[in-house]
Amino acid sequence: MSFSSLSRLLNQQESLRPSLAQLRLLQTLEQQIQQRLPPALRFQVRVIGVEGTRILLETSSGTVAANLRQRTRQLLENLSIHQEVARELQIRVRPQSPAPHLPASPLTTAAVEQFRQLAHRIPDSPLKTALENLLRERSAL
Repeated sequence: MSFSSLSRLLNQQESLRPSLAQLRLLQTLEQQIQQRLPPALRFQVRVIGVEGTRILLETSSGTVAANLRQRTRQLLENLSIHQEVARELQIRVRPQSPAPHLPASPLTTAAVEQFRQLAHRIPDSPLKTALENLLRERSAL
């Protein structure tokens, strides 16, 4: 969920409005940090929280985290939290979960028959080999 859609949602609920100020702070800090990063890194890091004068950052890559740690001083320059100077960055790596493996959809009888006919019509080639392998894997040859 993006900051703007979350902001609209929080603004609609009076009991959630205090969270809106925190959300806006995180959004502002994230924009300021992204402006200090090279384009290749800008959208690979997010601000996930603030604890006093410490800003908590998260990325899904250890390589990006190492790069951020090397840039800590540069990132902290002129960065402020509630009129206090940000003094520390804590960088966490949270690898993205791999997408679940989905089994291949079964071929319809008509598709199997069309692949079989095509495999018989074409000359020996990598395509013919691939079609024969596909049909063999599906126990249709």
